[in-house]
Amino acid sequence: MNPRFLKKSDLISRPDRQGRYPWSATTHWRKVKEGKFPPPVTVAGIMCWPVDVLEKWEAEQMAGEREV
Repeated sequence: MNPRFLKKSDLISRPDRQGRYPWSATTHWRKVKEGKFPPPVTVAGIMCWPVDVLEKWEAEQMAGEREV
């Protein structure tokens, strides 16, 4: 099975479209820089994120919320 990837435009929200996450591009890159969000990979010269990595990160976030 081929891995699936999402571009930044699929992840962030804009006034005209809801992305996968409810934050801006600035917040997105801050989270990446701080290590609070997975770093991108480059596929054919395009920065993107493997869906399986995003799903793992989301599961970790949910597990962390439950522990509090």
